[in-house]
Amino acid sequence: WTVQLAFDLPGLGPIQAQVQLSNEQVSARFWAEQTDTLPLLREHMHELREALHTAGLDIGELECQRGPRPAEKTGVEHPLIREKV
Repeated sequence: WTVQLAFDLPGLGPIQAQVQLSNEQVSARFWAEQTDTLPLLREHMHELREALHTAGLDIGELECQRGPRPAEKTGVEHPLIREKV
């Protein structure tokens, strides 16, 4: 399973996330568009790792990158659910 999330939070700006679950292992990638947001995400990544571990999940890669999430290379995305709050 793959879930893609997008947030535009006050003070943090646009953040996109891709969370993957494969064979009981969860991985997550985050993309922050504002330069100041990236260090904050990295600083708190250990908290996410601990929460996933406490939930009993095997943890794969957890990473943060600067910029927008790259566009999909295959096909057109058709979201199952699109919610705005």
